[in-house]
Amino acid sequence: MQGRRIFSPLCIAIALFAVILIGLGVYLITVAFTDWIIIGVIAAGVLLLVTCCSRFIPQVVCCILLFLVSLFLVVAAIVAVPIDLVVGIILAVLAVIALLLAAICFAITVAARRFGIQLYDED
Repeated sequence: MQGRRIFSPLCIAIALFAVILIGLGVYLITVAFTDWIIIGVIAAGVLLLVTCCSRFIPQVVCCILLFLVSLFLVVAAIVAVPIDLVVGIILAVLAVIALLLAAICFAITVAARRFGIQLYDED
């Protein structure tokens, strides 16, 4: 069982990113944007918030989820550019941030496994 993952800087960064995604989804609801983008952005934020700071789910799952969220955000940005340029640019920037978080997450996970480092305290 993994220890205090919720206090790790990566978990805090992912939680902040998830809250930003949920907030963007709420904003997109108010401007009546495309439904599947709204549902996807809010669902991605909720999944990241619930999954990545859970102590019962391996960190690799969080890394893969971040990568999938970045792919969704890239597709949503490409679709959103003709509809609304500003929202498309915001989604593209969030996709880059998600990809950077996924790369950091994979690097930490691989380095910890390679060198036998315990990332979190055992309870």
